[in-house]
Amino acid sequence: MTDLPVLILGARSDMGQAIAHAFAAQGHPIQLAARNAAGLDAVRADLALRHGVEVTLHDFDVLDSDGFAPFLDSLPALPQVAVSVVGYMGEQAENEQDLDKASLVLRSNFEGPAGILALLANRFEARGSGTLVGVSSVAGDRGGPPTMSTVPPRPVSLPFCRACATDWPRRACMWSPCCRVLSTPR
Repeated sequence: MTDLPVLILGARSDMGQAIAHAFAAQGHPIQLAARNAAGLDAVRADLALRHGVEVTLHDFDVLDSDGFAPFLDSLPALPQVAVSVVGYMGEQAENEQDLDKASLVLRSNFEGPAGILALLANRFEARGSGTLVGVSSVAGDRGGPPTMSTVPPRPVSLPFCRACATDWPRRACMWSPCCRVLSTPR
């Protein structure tokens, strides 16, 4: 067992829960973060029972950038690993016709995750250790054809990932981009 927590952003997703189980099986305490996190209590109880680790629930909205710092301040401990599996795809036909809906896709898949991960990176740097794992376009990386909803966040997020990989190692932090590696049931 280790006392280094793992934060899962987007813990309501199947991928987030699978990642939480993998880390919990290695003895890591788990911090599950999602909108309306209380709805994840059955997941929390299952993780704790199966793996004998502490599991906490935390409300998190990737679209509420003003809430990022208070969210991190509310965690029982700064995680050693932060995994973002946040993603939103919407309906392709609607995204093509409605700028607000297309914007929601971009904010959910890039702007929000980039913001919270950058804030975490700064805190990891101050501490001197930490690992960030970002899964790009969770909603769109399921093997289907690229669409307007899934393609835009990828090219925008890749330069962010590259910049992190270049700069953060000098700061004792590590960025691990995972793109098209994991699959979940549709």
